[in-house]
Amino acid sequence: MKTVCLVNQSTKLKSEYVTQLALGMTKFVQEDVCPAWGLEPWQVIADHVPGKADMFIYLVDEFADKTLTGILGYHAVSSTNQPVGFVNVALCYSIFGDTHINPIGSPTEPYYFPGTDIISPFSVSEVISHELAEMLINPIVNRFAQSTDKKFWSMEIADPSDNFRYAKRIDWKTQLVNRLVNHYRYMTFQDFVYPAFYESQSVGPYSHTGGVKKPFNLDGGYENIIGAKLAPIDFIQAKNFSPGRGNRKIRLIAWHTMEARETTGKALQVARWFQGKTPPKASAHYMVDNKKIIQTVREKDTAWSLGNFYYNQISINFELAGYASQSIGQWSDQYSIAELELAAKLAADIGRRYNIPPVHLTIPQILAGHSGHVGHADITKAAKIYGGHTDPGKYFPWNSLMKKVSILQNPVILK
Repeated sequence: MKTVCLVNQSTKLKSEYVTQLALGMTKFVQEDVCPAWGLEPWQVIADHVPGKADMFIYLVDEFADKTLTGILGYHAVSSTNQPVGFVNVALCYSIFGDTHINPIGSPTEPYYFPGTDIISPFSVSEVISHELAEMLINPIVNRFAQSTDKKFWSMEIADPSDNFRYAKRIDWKTQLVNRLVNHYRYMTFQDFVYPAFYESQSVGPYSHTGGVKKPFNLDGGYENIIGAKLAPIDFIQAKNFSPGRGNRKIRLIAWHTMEARETTGKALQVARWFQGKTPPKASAHYMVDNKKIIQTVREKDTAWSLGNFYYNQISINFELAGYASQSIGQWSDQYSIAELELAAKLAADIGRRYNIPPVHLTIPQILAGHSGHVGHADITKAAKIYGGHTDPGKYFPWNSLMKKVSILQNPVILK
């Protein structure tokens, strides 16, 4: 039987609590998720260090990636292609309080969701079950379904039903000196959608609780939805570029910020500057804002983008409206969301054509000649360019961007 390991790295949870969580998650998986989606049963185990398992969920007090501040949980793929999830236990604690953290609360003093009969003494279980359900169905975050309006819906099965949860009774035993003692508690779990949710003409049910009432619908939650096709891209030739690629293979997509305000029409404005009578001694292949993409250098030619001619020759370069100094919140506003969605579609198309994987490369990987995505700042470090650029910035949303690109570039279509 395949296993998911809960790895407790939080100071908030005692080991016996995590053992009970594992029991509850096994019940959730074997009784609910696997039958609904036609999967073989999985087992959830607990450990304080990563052991042998098929997938891992780490229970932590904070995420190593500071751009994820404020997020309760997420899942991704490790550098070794291992599906991994992370749950911010300390943030659950700060939001919901100690009653929710201690899973051995008195059955006579349960916490009820306001206006419901759902008992919830343990919010951490909801976040774990959310990530766990999605990891089982979409382990490498590349499955999607296509709606009748030709948009791609990422098959993160707990997102569309995020407003709903339910409780299950969990039983376990403890061994005293001369007898076994039976215990039970109620644990809450995140609702999740059924396969019918991703079928436009289906009759349901659409989620485990029945809270979701129709397919391809966001009344009960949210979803990552990406338009299927790029709009036509206009071309305005930049004055400064080098013809050809010097017989070098394109293997990088490089990301820059324009260091200009996020305004509609910014891509056209900067493209005309590159073409004008007094252009900068620089260029890029594509300008992107929240509404439009403008190409300024043909892909067969070399843009002057990275301060190092070798890396210029092997890269296709994107300029995004905005600043390297932008905060997490500024990269999450409506302008940036629209801009990054446009850029992700283009990056996926380029990635397919040049076999560039949707991975943000480390400096050692860049130096070793890997293919992937880089920031201007990464090349500054790899090429040891003194006083070089820092864009696209410390808080650029690499994880969510690569996830978006992956969905479009490496799709697994639900049939």
